[in-house]
Formats: sequence, C-alpha cells, structure tokens
Amino acid sequence: MAKYQAKLNVYLSKSDRHFDKGQVYDLDKTEAQEINALVDCLELVEDLDEELVEVETSTF
Repeated sequence: MAKYQAKLNVYLSKSDRHFDKGQVYDLDKTEAQEINALVDCLELVEDLDEELVEVETSTF
C-alpha cells in the first residue's frame, strides 16, 4: 500500500472510480500503476511498505 495524490480530476467509468485533484488516496501499488497506465493522474506521496519495521517482542 501507498499514498497517492491525484494530479488531475479523473473519473474512470469502467471501474466507477473518481479521483479529485489534490486529494490523497491509499492505493495498492499495482492498482495505481494500472490507473497511471490509462491516465497519468496519480503521484506517489508516501510508500507505506518502506515504513514497516520488524521488531522483537518480549514479555515482562
């Protein structure tokens, strides 16, 4: 998952999805790439996968 900001106002009739310019959306990276292949309208703002850090847990 990642956060994408819409660069344009776009309506995709096939999937009934709309994106409003300036709004930020949580999208799967593959989905965002497919949308951008049709209409280059999404810009990566934050990659949520990069922030995941594995930590050890212990009991007290």
